[in-house]
Amino acid sequence: MANISNQINQNPDLSILKSALETHNLLDILHDLEEVTFFAPSNKAFEKLKTSELFSLISDPRKLLQIISSHIISRKYNQSSLHNLPHDSEIESHTGSKIVVRHDNQGTTLSNASISQADIEVDNGFIHVVDSVFA
Repeated sequence: MANISNQINQNPDLSILKSALETHNLLDILHDLEEVTFFAPSNKAFEKLKTSELFSLISDPRKLLQIISSHIISRKYNQSSLHNLPHDSEIESHTGSKIVVRHDNQGTTLSNASISQADIEVDNGFIHVVDSVFA
């Protein structure tokens, strides 16, 4: 089974994330986590940011690490387990921020993001590609 780094490297929809993480040698930190769910921001998610916000994020390794850490949960959640959480549940990210899990006819949303690719299984958990960067 592939690790998180390999999956990010292989997924063309995560090329902005890959580039940002590689620029600051942060890609391997994801692989070092034991049990993890990573809500990986897609290219579309990064493209929603203002150009100045995106540049600031990509050029500052501490800011990038903070944002990426807010997309990481220290527990394995596949799509089904996320869907089974009660509506408006809060799960805590690595930064301590809360991600609100909501359900509707369209599926599960996480705070301000929809899942565009779910259940990418990796050796230490799951990746779900999301269409927004968590604030």
